[in-house]
Amino acid sequence: MKKKILKITGILLLVVLGVLIAVPFFLEAKIGDLIKNNVNNNINAALDFSEVDLSLLRSFPKAELQLHDLALLTKGSFEGDTLFKAKSIALEMGIKELLKGADEPILINSLILDKAVLKLKTDKQQNANYDITKEEEPNSENESDGSSFNLGLEFFQLKDSEIVYQDFNSGVLLDLKNLEHLGKGDLSLEQSELQTQTRANVSFELDSTRYLENTLVRLDALIGVDLKTGTYSFLKNEGFINNLPLVFEGFVKTLEEKQEVDIKFRTPSSEFQNFLAVIPEVYTQNIKDVKTTGNFNVDGEITGIIDDEHIPNLNIQIDARDASIKYPDLP
Repeated sequence: MKKKILKITGILLLVVLGVLIAVPFFLEAKIGDLIKNNVNNNINAALDFSEVDLSLLRSFPKAELQLHDLALLTKGSFEGDTLFKAKSIALEMGIKELLKGADEPILINSLILDKAVLKLKTDKQQNANYDITKEEEPNSENESDGSSFNLGLEFFQLKDSEIVYQDFNSGVLLDLKNLEHLGKGDLSLEQSELQTQTRANVSFELDSTRYLENTLVRLDALIGVDLKTGTYSFLKNEGFINNLPLVFEGFVKTLEEKQEVDIKFRTPSSEFQNFLAVIPEVYTQNIKDVKTTGNFNVDGEITGIIDDEHIPNLNIQIDARDASIKYPDLP
């Protein structure tokens, strides 16, 4: 009897294993077509990717879905521009999540983007290449159905990525290169906290004046998330511009057609040594033994509205008092 039970159990395990191996081969093409059709039918842009990889074994009992060589090409006044591309996007979720309908909440355990590039542009006529949503026809039934859609995310990662924002009307250019980002939290909840770690080389230009040039920026932050009001607030955090320490407070609020920003930042200490920390490391090799005295403070704020016609105000105050610099080789 025991041998018979073991034999049946072994056969069942082999069948299950065979199904887990075989099913992805039948589903990959269908999933790829389903994703492309659903996305392309709902945006004024064209999404394409070279390959879909579905595995039910690699992270069992979770399913792992990978899309390779993605590209999102814009239409209209930015015809043919690449709005977004990525070497790969990997999603991990419970197998049952793959079987849920569009009106059921879907939980994604992890989302990882590798070598992603997002290029946002606004031309002098204030046309934005990221304005790709199609206008929906008035339909109360569809609107009520769409409002019930719920997507949860527990872990998010950007690896070796880049985000570029260029506004030809206002002369703003913001470029985040070598972007590494980790985010952990439960975004299926209306209110939650998101633990984040971010680092990037940042360049910032306004009216042809370069304020940052490939400057290393790091930020470890606990972000309060309120999905009901669309508010993201700084809680505990520690940031650095090169080696200059900064702390932040305030919030970003996303509204239907604009974003409201109210962020303040400051140096947590007032030592004049903070001033030298702003200088890129390549230029500080000869002054690492320099002794400083005095106080140095940075206080700033970014406040206002972001939409097609407005950008937020940037105000920075730098105060140095009773400061001195002494080189070790000088008397």
